Amino acid sequence: MKDLTNEKPVLVNKDICIIFLLLSSVLSTFFTVDSLACKVTHVHLYVGKDQAQADSQSLTEIARPNDISSYWVRVDWWADESGPHTDDGFDIKICEGQTTCVATLETTNVSDDDTDDSPQKKSLPVNDSPYADALKPGRHDIHAHVKRDESDDWKKSGGYCKVDIVDAQWQEAGQNYGYDSYSNTDPWKSLRNNNYTDTASVHIDPHIPSVYGKVYFKSLTESNVTVSPTNANSQIETVTFTGVSTGTSSVYSRFDSTSGDNLDLIKVKVYSLQTKTVALRVIHEDDDDTQDIAVGNGLANQLGINDGDNNVMETLRVTDDIAFVSHIDTGANGICNTTANNFIPGGDDGQVISVGQGKQNQICVGPGSNGARDTNKHPNDGYTGNSIHTGTDGVCNTTADSTDDSSTDPFPSPAAETALQNYINNIYDQAVTSFTVTKLDDDTRNWDLDNDGELELSSGGLSSEENVIINNCDPGGYDVIVYYVNNPSLNRAGKSPVPGSYCFVYPDKTPYESIVTTHEIGHALFGLTDITSGDNANLMWGTPTPSTTRLRKSQWDTIN
Repeated sequence: MKDLTNEKPVLVNKDICIIFLLLSSVLSTFFTVDSLACKVTHVHLYVGKDQAQADSQSLTEIARPNDISSYWVRVDWWADESGPHTDDGFDIKICEGQTTCVATLETTNVSDDDTDDSPQKKSLPVNDSPYADALKPGRHDIHAHVKRDESDDWKKSGGYCKVDIVDAQWQEAGQNYGYDSYSNTDPWKSLRNNNYTDTASVHIDPHIPSVYGKVYFKSLTESNVTVSPTNANSQIETVTFTGVSTGTSSVYSRFDSTSGDNLDLIKVKVYSLQTKTVALRVIHEDDDDTQDIAVGNGLANQLGINDGDNNVMETLRVTDDIAFVSHIDTGANGICNTTANNFIPGGDDGQVISVGQGKQNQICVGPGSNGARDTNKHPNDGYTGNSIHTGTDGVCNTTADSTDDSSTDPFPSPAAETALQNYINNIYDQAVTSFTVTKLDDDTRNWDLDNDGELELSSGGLSSEENVIINNCDPGGYDVIVYYVNNPSLNRAGKSPVPGSYCFVYPDKTPYESIVTTHEIGHALFGLTDITSGDNANLMWGTPTPSTTRLRKSQWDTIN
């Protein structure tokens, strides 16, 4: 019995040990769960557009327009109120990111209370501090993280909510008319009246189908412009504008309804269609001088040697000179090859034309049917009115310019003419302006007054050569005429008055005759001025290229 009695305390001690081990295990498990922070068991997040909504409603997802300055997140937490840790403080932060804390949105210190185990709450504002992208358009996934003190690590809780910051930006798409996103913060759209239509696209962020239906479109002046559809259903929504009457309307993309918060603005200007006519004419230089005496010759069959006072020829002709009873003439080439008295030295025959020369100052190049001299003389020759003479040596050294100087025809066929008309219209459609292009017959005109082969350009007005073309080559009846002439005296692609009824394009100076033509029409017909800095896509950029095709809102107004 004594042994059994002695055994019992041992058994009791073993039971106590087992109980202690089990308790230790339970406590260990408890604090592992409790490692979120203090005695917090779980955390929920709710979101609202403002503090009142966050405090009063339990929304886990909201959508907001892109111009907000903040939204609010409400943190609800539950804690085990038993034990020694009541009223312990701990930190909660709300973070952006689905699985990790990409950025901290807000941090706060809270504490347990020991009144009961109902949730405790605190609402926190979210703005662009400390996270600059907190209000950036797109979907924001938000989680809660907690920790007891600075020695602990942050622990992700189960709290989660979503905020969609909605943006709906206007962009250019499939333009029939103009679109100007360069000149102003808000883009402009041009449109034709009488119910003509055009489109722009709206790009919606975030790219989530549930968001698209929250974007609406509203024209503020529907007597000028209407829009369709009024509600988006895709990430990139094509919106059709209808021009009802001339004037302006602001068209908004809006959040949640046609009267909701503004997301983005496009302004639409409606114009009446205007039509213009353009004539094209290639101008050649008329050169038709006549070669009256061949180069290297003199005037044919002129008296070279006479028989002197004794009336006896004492000279024998040489080569092609022609001998007569009383004289020798120069023959067909007009050059005297014979020396007087070569047969009877000391005779008195007279040397009328020196050997190797012809009769002085004889017309060797004439002005042709145009009556103008198209040829510049050789230094040994001279001028007589509009003609060139042989000079003192009697030999013609000047070759007559009898071949027209042709200019390049950049649009030599009906197909090319149509292509140019389409090109011009594609650009001026931006200003709701249409052109009809007519190709006139080439004109050959004696404009090269100084016969230097170049069209003299005056930087301060018009040269006399330019005036020859302007005063003689315009048949009238067109809004503007474009002259195509080669060989300008300055290295430029075109020239035009601002404004005027004509312009010049120099096709040998540019490979881009279509855009230069369109550019110069802008000067002449509408008074548009060159742009030399900034907007290098503009039609009026000082050096036209195929990429300089844009017209801006101020230019639409000037043209109209």
